[in-house]
Amino acid sequence: WRVSCERYMPMLRLASLCGVTILPMWNVWDRLMAPGLGDTLLLIRLCTSAGFALLFLITYHRLATRYAGFITSLTIIVCTSSLSLILFLMPGGFNFGLVCALIPFLWIPLVPSLVSALWSVLISDAVILALMVMDKLSPTMLINGAFMLSTVSLIAMAMNYIIIQTRKASFLFETNMEQA
Repeated sequence: WRVSCERYMPMLRLASLCGVTILPMWNVWDRLMAPGLGDTLLLIRLCTSAGFALLFLITYHRLATRYAGFITSLTIIVCTSSLSLILFLMPGGFNFGLVCALIPFLWIPLVPSLVSALWSVLISDAVILALMVMDKLSPTMLINGAFMLSTVSLIAMAMNYIIIQTRKASFLFETNMEQA
């Protein structure tokens, strides 16, 4: 397990660097879609980017491999929440941008444990759905959003399970080869 997490850390560092650099660049889109909210949305994006920078630094701590699943889950939840908050603040944001809130779900298959991945999905889904309800979307849009969320969540969890099983098999194979 520890070997798997040690191998996972460079990927987590790369993801955090992507968050630090890419997230603020989306403010161009914010300013096109909601010109009056550009500064507010930039502040949200910069705060989230600061979180990613902190994550990058934390991954170099000696205990980071022990808590890799928790660190990754927290990152996904924070990113999903901030993107959902941005969509909530934009007029009609969830109508045209729900897919943006699902971007962090791309990382769920890479979470090192199934339990961490499940918590990431459940909490992120709850945040997105709560903000969609608060945004007073039509019942059709809510049903559509819930369907998209459940579909993406199930696919991400299935992929997470497959990747974890593949990692375990690879680890066992490497261990057996070392002992031979």
